[in-house]
Amino acid sequence: MQINSAILMILVSQLIAAMGAILIKQLGADLPIMQLILFRQFFAAIILIPLLYKLFGCIKTSPHQKLHMFRGLMIAVSNVAFLIALLNLPLVTVTAVVYLSPIILVLFSASLLGEQNNNYKIISVCVGFVGILLISKPHEFNLYVLVAAIAAVGVALNNVCLKRIAAKEHPMVTLFWSNLYTLVLIIPLVVWEGEAISGTVINVALILALMYIAMTYLIIYALRRADASRLAAAQYSGLIFAAAFGYWLFNENLDLWTWIGISVVILSVLLPSGKIVRASKVMN
Repeated sequence: MQINSAILMILVSQLIAAMGAILIKQLGADLPIMQLILFRQFFAAIILIPLLYKLFGCIKTSPHQKLHMFRGLMIAVSNVAFLIALLNLPLVTVTAVVYLSPIILVLFSASLLGEQNNNYKIISVCVGFVGILLISKPHEFNLYVLVAAIAAVGVALNNVCLKRIAAKEHPMVTLFWSNLYTLVLIIPLVVWEGEAISGTVINVALILALMYIAMTYLIIYALRRADASRLAAAQYSGLIFAAAFGYWLFNENLDLWTWIGISVVILSVLLPSGKIVRASKVMN
């Protein structure tokens, strides 16, 4: 049952991520990216302070500062890359490329986390990768696809860090320190960007901060209940949300290959638990 609840948490987190991407994409290509990230992390840190005081009576220190610092760097890199790609690619395309992260995560989970990769995990990731290729159409490769791939690497390394500390400290502590380091790292980039403070960006950043806290909280608890590699395929569900929202809100074309790719991704989500195998046995 723990694996089922963990997968449900991942599904909800991906829906939240898709809704956040919609808010960002609606702001348009002139969005001050660094400013948005800065205010999102700032609001997230501010929201977490009273929660930490309620839980611990203080801002609790962490023995994992090096991991939090590295995670802050990965959050900054992946967010900058993701926003650049998101504002220049169709929603479903950038999501497909960024969702290379579960595949990278499975590769890292064996060497960095000591997790065992069984046949179901490997097959499900390979099937999911085929689905991503069908959706992202490699023959249409451009610079922004490469930028999205950089975001995927950052997300995967971020999740490796989360898994290493998920069972060792409270999620709110993890969120606070990682947010704080991201905030410090992004300030010089905001100065370099040189854009005037925007009220619209501040409002959207507040909403995104709430979404970010909820999404990361769900991911941390999911990682506590199951191996990172077992949850990798479930993260592909965000493609389904991206395709639906992209078509509905941005009139993005969903051709036959996109639908086939989405179907293949759904198949990859079912494989880790052996549901397809068990279903075929029942039918026979």
